[in-house]
Amino acid sequence: MRYWNDMQTKFGFSDGEAVPDGVGIYRAIYIRAVNRLAEQLGSKVRATAYDRAGMHNWCLILFYDTNDLVGLAIDELVQPLDLSAKGRDEDEGMHEAIRQAYLLELDNFVEVTVHLSTDFDEFVMTLEPTNEDTP
Repeated sequence: MRYWNDMQTKFGFSDGEAVPDGVGIYRAIYIRAVNRLAEQLGSKVRATAYDRAGMHNWCLILFYDTNDLVGLAIDELVQPLDLSAKGRDEDEGMHEAIRQAYLLELDNFVEVTVHLSTDFDEFVMTLEPTNEDTP
């Protein structure tokens, strides 16, 4: 979970200046895996997605007591939530779930596709050498 720590603070991803492509997908798989493990480990805390407005890192993971999430399915917790409940710290079960999730190499489930822009052919056709002596 290479981006987990950046998702724990508004100062992550170089204060929001270096948020990687596909970060929402990474956050979703982290939340789903951690919550599944936390549930099995008896944790009373769940991880949730939160999109923070403002000048800092927007892509966060917050933790809430399961009593504050009644009626929400585990899969709904990957969608950005703005709950009126107060967030809380992880309990021992959640700490263990996070520790185990780190060992699962979850990032390997994200597939990145690279493709060439359709604009490149036109760019190449108009490409000319630059004259270093002119402004």
